[in-house]
Amino acid sequence: MDPRDSTVDTVGGYYVPTDPMDDLHCESCQ
Repeated sequence: MDPRDSTVDTVGGYYVPTDPMDDLHCESCQ
């Protein structure tokens, strides 16, 4: 598990990892 995965931001009230895959997670939140 990368240290970057530990860094999360609140997007739409959901905690998503700040990674290149963040876009995919963002779409899931929406």
